[in-house]
Amino acid sequence: MFLVSADEMRAIDRASIDEFQIPSDLLMYIAGKEAADVIASSVSKDKTIIVFCGQGNNGGDGFVIAWLLFLQGYSITIFFNGTSGKLSADSLKYHELCRICDIEFTDDFNFRHDVVIDSLLGTGFKGDLRIKEKEIVISINNSGSFVFSIDIPSGLPSDGNVEDGLICIHADETLAIGLAKINQFTYPGKSFCGKVTVLRNIFPPELLDIYSKRRLIDEPFSFSMPEKNKNTNKYKEGCVHIVSGSEGMEGAALLAASSLLTSGCGIAKLFCPSESRNIIAGKIPELLTFSSDELTAADVINDVKYDILLGGSGAGRNENSEKIFNIFIVLVNSGFYRKCIIDGDWLYMLSQLENFCFQKQCRVVLTPHDGEGARLLGMKSSEFIKNRVYHAEEISLKYKAVTVLKGSDTIITDGFSTVIINAGNESLATAGSGDVLAGIIASVMIKIDDPLEAAVIAVHIHGKCAELLTGNRENRTIRASELIDVIHDSIETLYSSI
Repeated sequence: MFLVSADEMRAIDRASIDEFQIPSDLLMYIAGKEAADVIASSVSKDKTIIVFCGQGNNGGDGFVIAWLLFLQGYSITIFFNGTSGKLSADSLKYHELCRICDIEFTDDFNFRHDVVIDSLLGTGFKGDLRIKEKEIVISINNSGSFVFSIDIPSGLPSDGNVEDGLICIHADETLAIGLAKINQFTYPGKSFCGKVTVLRNIFPPELLDIYSKRRLIDEPFSFSMPEKNKNTNKYKEGCVHIVSGSEGMEGAALLAASSLLTSGCGIAKLFCPSESRNIIAGKIPELLTFSSDELTAADVINDVKYDILLGGSGAGRNENSEKIFNIFIVLVNSGFYRKCIIDGDWLYMLSQLENFCFQKQCRVVLTPHDGEGARLLGMKSSEFIKNRVYHAEEISLKYKAVTVLKGSDTIITDGFSTVIINAGNESLATAGSGDVLAGIIASVMIKIDDPLEAAVIAVHIHGKCAELLTGNRENRTIRASELIDVIHDSIETLYSSI
């Protein structure tokens, strides 16, 4: 499913009219009819409906909906916030049809109706509501009526910053016309949208690839991994260096390594401080462990078969861990490693480097949560979370890497193409969950060259693990280590669904 910004939606709409010669009033009619059909399928005719229409084309959609529902026998009232002289020709056409049909218009927005249809403001809205618009929105939110928002809840921008204390419609269901909008499927915007129903696309399909670079990918599995070659050995199945774990954070190394090996890896070698190695060694029989205390670049280069690096999970922030980070980051940019995943404390150290970006010789995936993402851009977390999609893209462009911005809606981007995934559930909000994800990403990157595609697959596997563990139970709590126990089941479930 494509996700579009307000500017992209405007461009698609304009190209449909100018280049494909689709009459604009026909587009408005089809949009309104699609929405009216959905509303009619769920609202009985004994319910009273009030339609709030603004002066823009979203209001025109509202007039179409009101007219079509009235013709089907619904009790319809229209509140028009504007003047007919400011309507576009298309909106005026359907406004007049409503007048001709003697549909009731009212000036009272302190109403009592069963259903509200919100067509006040459309996808192009940005900024603050006017005083009267605020009064109408607050009245609707306090009405207790079931609220359908047409295309986007009025007052909520389609994309961009969602400010604290935003006054906008709190919809029970949002009917997205033709294409989904970014803030409908990413927090904090999605919290205002209720159920989002994306109506049938009414625009020429070829325009979507031209104007939209973002997609929402849910199940079924959208990508696939190659089958394992029967004529293989451990070195062909991936040799991974892990730099993880420090005093008190040994669990992070164990989770990342166990996740990697369970997901699929030929051989893995862990570097960590000697005190941590004494705790970790032998806990995972398949894992090779080495002290990083006196490690040099020459020691690493001697492992010529190891071409994938997973670093940072619980690595610590001290003088020795920074020395180790600097050794490996130089090797990454020199092309010694083909692929690299940077997590946890290494993201902090990366943020401290000035004017740094990765070179093309190595495909790099960064796995920040919101706080780490904000630090990578040198901004406050409170500002970062207002616009997670754009900020994730900004990280990728700055560092020339794929970013996996973890959250309830995980955003995966290389800065040019962006995928949003709603896999998993709130049980993943637990210590160590990110370490498990980092290990899964490293495993998938062994098999998939495209780091964005690999990250999408890994996030799906990780999310499905949580869903398998929690099922339908109300108490959705798990330990991160439990995710590893169902990785094989997760992969099997996803592959059996395609």
